[in-house]
Amino acid sequence: MVITATDEDQANTGDAVLWYSAFYGCTSFTYFPLIDTHSATSFQDTWHDCTNMTSFPLLNTSELLYLYGSWWNCRNLINIPLMDTSKVTTWNNAFYRCYDLLEIPEFDTSAGTNFNGTWQHCTSLTSFPALDFSKALYIVSWNGCTGLTSFPYINPAVAWCVNDAWANCTGLNGYDFPTIHLPKVTTAVNTFQNVTLSTTSYSNLLIDFESVNSETPTTSFNFGNSKYNASAVTARADLISRGWVIYDGGPA
Repeated sequence: MVITATDEDQANTGDAVLWYSAFYGCTSFTYFPLIDTHSATSFQDTWHDCTNMTSFPLLNTSELLYLYGSWWNCRNLINIPLMDTSKVTTWNNAFYRCYDLLEIPEFDTSAGTNFNGTWQHCTSLTSFPALDFSKALYIVSWNGCTGLTSFPYINPAVAWCVNDAWANCTGLNGYDFPTIHLPKVTTAVNTFQNVTLSTTSYSNLLIDFESVNSETPTTSFNFGNSKYNASAVTARADLISRGWVIYDGGPA
């Protein structure tokens, strides 16, 4: 399918605020034209299941607040431009199952609070930018990103839920994962399920988590098959004494 944006189209779309499911399931789209979206506040499910779309234009997203499911299952989408996301709070499932997406731009995520499933199953990603997660409450974000071979330091200072965050990211096996501070986390089910971090990085994560986190857990913490060294024995035991149930590969 070929669609074009005329001057009349631009005038007709400029005042649209909610684009809920506007192009949901348009499987014949191979690309999307540059149209006027300067008033848009929500792209909820707008291009959900546009499975054959391979590229996307730099739309005006200066007023955008919600990206819930925007490109969900756009499995052939290769590139996404660096759009203005400075006001976006909700990123739930925005790029869920975008299997062919090669990279994530350095989006402004400083207003983001919810990142449930945002990049889940983006299997072609090999790296990830150091985005701002300082206001994020949920970062259930990279489950199934099997191509990731590195990961940056991020700052989820107020996040309380990291369930499945890096589960099944098997490309991180043996990786020296950065020591990410999680002072407010209370639920961490399957955080690193099926992932084996390097012994040093896992041990450092345990030590840091024990030192910065004083929250009461509601569930367990899963570190996959990662093993800890002697330096982390006391920290791990202290966390368990506080009520954490920790799953890992045991001592190195």
